[in-house]
Amino acid sequence: MQLTIRDFHPRLPLCYAAGNLRGIYEWMSELSLDLIKQLLYNIAMDTFSALAEPTRRTILEMLAHHGPLSATEIYAKFPASPPAISQHLKVLREAKLVQVEKRAQQHIYQINPHAMLELEAWSRHITQLWNQRFDALDTVLEAEKRKP
Repeated sequence: MQLTIRDFHPRLPLCYAAGNLRGIYEWMSELSLDLIKQLLYNIAMDTFSALAEPTRRTILEMLAHHGPLSATEIYAKFPASPPAISQHLKVLREAKLVQVEKRAQQHIYQINPHAMLELEAWSRHITQLWNQRFDALDTVLEAEKRKP
């Protein structure tokens, strides 16, 4: 999700374009700390932030095992309230880990295969880097063993 300056306040771009710093400062003083935190959270949301929470990982595992599920089917598998699970689904959507399709009154969730492929590619790359480091360490240790 890419936010622009217009997402924050319709008057702000006009203040900015006109070089009206006072208007910008007035606008910023109106923002609450909670709003700023929420904006930063939404901007920074990525795959790993979304996967950091065990409930969200469980939802992804359910979708991987069972295939597409309705929101109601997902809610039914957790002791938490539907609004709590809905928040987890929202985070997964924003991180583009799941896709949602609206069918009549139902929201059907499924794993986003492109996001999973990106995650897998990153994991493979990191594994390759670590294997190179271990190989280099093995070489150094073998050289140390051979020293008299």
